[in-house]
Amino acid sequence: MKKLFKLATLILVVAMLAGLLVPVATALPEGVAGPATNVDGETPANWVDLGNGDWAHNFLMRYDGQQVLAGTRGWFQQAGNWYYFLDTGLMARGTQNVDGAWRVFTDAGVLVVGDRSGWVRLDSDAWGSDWAFVNENGNRVNNDWIEFEGNWYRIADGVMLRNVLRNISGNNFYFDNNGVMQTGWTNVPGWGWMYFLQNGVMQTGWVQTGEYWYYTHPETGVLLQGRWRIGNEVHLFTSGGDNAGAWVSRLQTGLAGLPGPTQVIPWN
Repeated sequence: MKKLFKLATLILVVAMLAGLLVPVATALPEGVAGPATNVDGETPANWVDLGNGDWAHNFLMRYDGQQVLAGTRGWFQQAGNWYYFLDTGLMARGTQNVDGAWRVFTDAGVLVVGDRSGWVRLDSDAWGSDWAFVNENGNRVNNDWIEFEGNWYRIADGVMLRNVLRNISGNNFYFDNNGVMQTGWTNVPGWGWMYFLQNGVMQTGWVQTGEYWYYTHPETGVLLQGRWRIGNEVHLFTSGGDNAGAWVSRLQTGLAGLPGPTQVIPWN
């Protein structure tokens, strides 16, 4: 009996030295309470830390640097959290395409769903360091509008638009540093003052706000200040001050038509 015990011990030591066995880690991912029954009813269901933030589950054989040769694949639920294990056997983190839908997982592998839904920071995501929006079903929203706490946002290529003037379906919109769609008069960096309707669409041409009339360039949407020829008339607008760009008076009229499609030019 002692000889058999010594032989078994020797085999175990050799196996561990050869990398055939990996000890089960004591620190488990966020929300994991400990061993649980696997989806197919097999036990034990253990978590194994493979280093560099990678985890495997129900790990039975060695890790060869490319693939977990045996272990959990697909969806796994434990302690009220959902995890997903890739074909390589590694726990999914960040953004992953699962069954044709983009899903977001925390760095600890927990699926963002239900109470965790909403805006998610993607600091280590391959899509870029930005914000994504995940709905209550755990799906990452893409190329769509989001209404959140009274503000409108736009998701493009999986992330929130920020600090950008963007043409969407033929209309221009501006989104500030927080991703909020702007309305009313807005000083757009690199452009100037522009006016956006309540639905966010940039207004061009004549704009009335309060008792004043303004004119925004028909091509760029930028507020005109000073003297400008618009069609066959010359108009004077204020320059600077609280009501910069407010219409003052018509200086000339009946001018000959301008060549080309642009009917708005500065007037000295």
